[in-house]
Order: sequence, then C-alpha cells, then structure tokens
Amino acid sequence: MRVVYMGTPAFSAQILEGLVVRGLNTTGVVTQPSRPAGRGRKLLDPPVKTVSMNSGIPVVQPETVRGNRFVYDQLRSWNPDCLLVVAYGLFLPPAMLQMTPYGAINLHASLLPKYRGAAPVNWALINGETITGVSTMRMIAKMDAGPVLGQRPIAIDPAENAPQLFQKMVAPSIDLILDTLTAIADGTAVPREQEESDATFAPMLTKDDGLIDWTQSAEKIHNRIRGLQPSPGGFTFCGGRRLLILAAEPVAGDTMEGEPGTIIREGKKNILVIAGQGTLRLSRVQWEGCCPADISAFLCGCRLETGARFESSHV
Repeated sequence: MRVVYMGTPAFSAQILEGLVVRGLNTTGVVTQPSRPAGRGRKLLDPPVKTVSMNSGIPVVQPETVRGNRFVYDQLRSWNPDCLLVVAYGLFLPPAMLQMTPYGAINLHASLLPKYRGAAPVNWALINGETITGVSTMRMIAKMDAGPVLGQRPIAIDPAENAPQLFQKMVAPSIDLILDTLTAIADGTAVPREQEESDATFAPMLTKDDGLIDWTQSAEKIHNRIRGLQPSPGGFTFCGGRRLLILAAEPVAGDTMEGEPGTIIREGKKNILVIAGQGTLRLSRVQWEGCCPADISAFLCGCRLETGARFESSHV
C-alpha cells in the first residue's frame, strides 16, 4: 500500500521512523511549517520533517491544507492509496478525506470514543485513568468520530507523566497501524461505529490548565502535574513568583492537617505541601525564568520555611 504520512510532533516522528524501518511504502510526507523557537527565534523544523528528510521521503509544509491547490496537486503526484494521519494538528477538509482509494486513516492516542480531541494522553493522566490505549479509525468530517478499525489497550503506571506515556505508546502504535493497513488491503478490516453516548473529550491545553488548586486532593494534584508535562506544566505562586512543579508524589498514609497550600519543610531535602486531602511531596521544581532543580538543590538557594503557603493566584 502506498501511503502519504501526515504528522508533526516527536511522537508522530518516532512512529514514522518505525514504519519506514518496517518497510511501509511512504511516498510523501505532509507536516506543519517550521516555526521560530528559542531565544534566538531560529526556525525549528518539526520532528516529522527531520525524519522524512533523513529517510529520503519528499515533504511539504503548507500553512493550511484547506483549499490549497498546491497540496492537492502534490498529493496526487505521490499517488497514495491512503492518507495516514498521526498528530498532524490541522483539520483535513472532506475533499481530502475522500481523494484516495482507501480514504484517510488516523491513529488516535486513546481508546475511542473516550478522549476525542487534541490532548488525549494529557487528560487521561489528569483524570487519573489507569488504562488508555491507541486506536485507528477511518476519518470523517466530525473530529475523531469515524469508525474504529483497531485498538490496543495500554496500562498507565501511577508515576508516569505524559512524555513517558507517549513513549510507551510508540511500539503498539506502529504494530496497530501496520495491522490495520494490512486488513484494509486484504479486505478483512471490520469498521466499528463509535457509540456517541460514551464519547468524552480532551480539549487543547492552555496555560491556565496548569494552575494548581491546593484545595483538591494530593492525588488529583499529582495527576494534574504529571499530565501537564512538559507543557504547559503545573504551577503555583509563592511571594508573587510563579513556581513550576515538575514532579511530585502523594505521601502515603499522611494525616497532616492545615490550610491547603501550607508548606512543611523537612530538613534540607524535602518539602511537603498540605492539600485539601492528603499531602504532596515535591521532588523537582523550577522558578519561572530559572533552570529546573531537584528539591534538595532548590532548597540550598531558597528560604521557604514551614508555615509559608503556596497560592493559586499571584495576588
């Protein structure tokens, strides 16, 4: 089967690399444009572009595919049997979904119909799920609502953050894609319509999603912190300064009492924070504009003491 691959971030790039190694006939790649990044604002190529160039696969980077005649002409010149979409990041118009013999096949990082949308991995962690997975589906005009072609369940470790879970998904995703394309090609694929009443949604994350509410339980705060890695990150305020909390864990069997957000300093190597229920132990933090630090190094240059409080507002 001749495939045009459409994707952008590192997760998608790793899957493309694995598919190329496994022999998938990828005739072209569509990815988002290179963007300025870093302090120097130099153009940074999307990870998928880097893989495609290293693999000798032609690539285009349109600002949009809707109504873009150049993109349609390029796709036709690559003569694909189907489009394979993995975290591309832009909606495909109906005409593009229907322009190849087998349509457009999407890999989505959830067990559909759960967590439709832009951030399924992050919201699964934020909501404390213990099982997630990956799904292949035939794309339709409605977001992530097409018939499911295959799924692979994946267990979530209680300590895993979003980058770690994405990494765990790569190998099952490659296997699932290849199995799905094989079934489509030999006529054994059995599409299964999604049950709309079971659908849940995973909207794009915003910076405000990272604000920690200390009246929540330590478990919920822990889940939010690990689900928001690496961006936008969980954060709080102390003395008017924004503090990113990069890693933390609930304290087992804790019975400490006090106002939510209250800091309990344990010597030179530990900070505990009282939550609405339970206590959270911080292990890695970062003042905004500074470098990340393990908590022991952070405490060497920080005067946080027992009784101080983290706030959910900079005021």
